[in-house]
This record gives sequence, structure tokens and C-alpha cells, in this order.
Amino acid sequence: MMLYVEAVLLALAMGGAMALAIHLQNRKLAEIRRLLSAAELEFRRIRVESDHPKFRLSGRSAQILKRVEHAAGQEVSQVPEEVSIHYHVRNPHGEYFFIIIRSDEPPFIKHMSQQSAKAVLRDRYIPPPEPGA
Repeated sequence: MMLYVEAVLLALAMGGAMALAIHLQNRKLAEIRRLLSAAELEFRRIRVESDHPKFRLSGRSAQILKRVEHAAGQEVSQVPEEVSIHYHVRNPHGEYFFIIIRSDEPPFIKHMSQQSAKAVLRDRYIPPPEPGA
């Protein structure tokens, strides 16, 4: 009888631990989704103005060629405090930009040379349109 009671208590303890782990994982995933959604909205709001139309950029019309998500706090029990999304995008004029959107900082935006874009994107690289085309 004592063995049975110990087995039941052990099963209940294991079930509780598993339920807690599942709860923490679900909480972490929900927070990651919330932070990624906010970062995606921030990306869509990006506007880079320039005197030369070739170097203008809008998050709404940019062609996303590469997107990588990062979440700080990879431990199962940790809810991330920060996420970032790294984008390699192309504007309608064939110019490339590297963008980092973080949940806790303003966006980082850098124009990329065609050579750098080709090295990073490899088979996803699209040459710029021919002049006059």
C-alpha cells in the first residue's frame, strides 16, 4: 500500500512539473509572437527618404529576400525580453538594404552594395534593372 501511495505522489509531482514546463513554454511562445508582431509592424513603418529615388526605401513595398528572427533568453524557463529580426531587402530600383528591428531600440538601416548583397544572398540575389529598362 505504501508503494502505491508513493507511486501516486510521484506521478502527481511529475505531472505538475510537466504542466508547469508546458505553461512556461506556452507563455514564452506567446511573448515571442507578441514581440515579433510588434517588430514586423515597426518594419512596415520604415521610410527612408533620399534626394535620389534609387536610395528611397519603404517597409511597405520592400521585397524581403532574407528574414532571420532572434529571441534573447533561449532557456525553456525564460520569457524573452527582446527579439530582433534581421532583414535583407530590395527596393523597386534594385538597391539592397540590411535592416535590424529590435523590440527595444530604433531600427538599424544600412544600404548594401550590389557586391555585398550578392555575397550574402547568393541564389536569392536579383541584379538591378538595366538602365533605361
